[in-house]
Amino acid sequence: DLQIGNRVVDLVEEGVDIALRFGRIDDENLIVRRLQRVELILCATPSYWARRGIPQTIDDMRQHDVLTYSLSGGAPHIPFEVDGEPYNLPIYGRMDANDSSTLVAAALAGISAVCVPALLAQPYTERGSLVPVLKEFMPRDIWLYAAYTQRRHNSAALRALLELLEVRMRGGTFSDLP
Repeated sequence: DLQIGNRVVDLVEEGVDIALRFGRIDDENLIVRRLQRVELILCATPSYWARRGIPQTIDDMRQHDVLTYSLSGGAPHIPFEVDGEPYNLPIYGRMDANDSSTLVAAALAGISAVCVPALLAQPYTERGSLVPVLKEFMPRDIWLYAAYTQRRHNSAALRALLELLEVRMRGGTFSDLP
């Protein structure tokens, strides 16, 4: 069975073999494998930036409305990095959603700025529909992880899925599998 959702599940309680998650995983009872680094991008439409001004510094974003991702936990913020250290800038969230593609659609409507994985915004940044800002301050240590419970004897299916994910994230193909 494949279940797709944006909520954090309790793998043991819900009988889930593996979960793919972005960001840090604090549950010490899980085995975590890094699959791929995830680049974040802060962007908005050219008309939004023209109306509200292009931020030159991180603190300039305090004057902007930002679309927020509700599963990130805590008060709305934009994750930045300053001198190699995490810096979470508290912001006013104009709209909150639990799905990044919904936030990208709202940003494309010119409602606000959004901070999302760059891969989701790439088609729009390539054609200029969304314009990134403050790239030099975006965090560099965010990863897509595979998390699973510690078990003495993981199933062959789980081991095969982990191998497939690792190969595909490196840009490999099915023929690269052992």
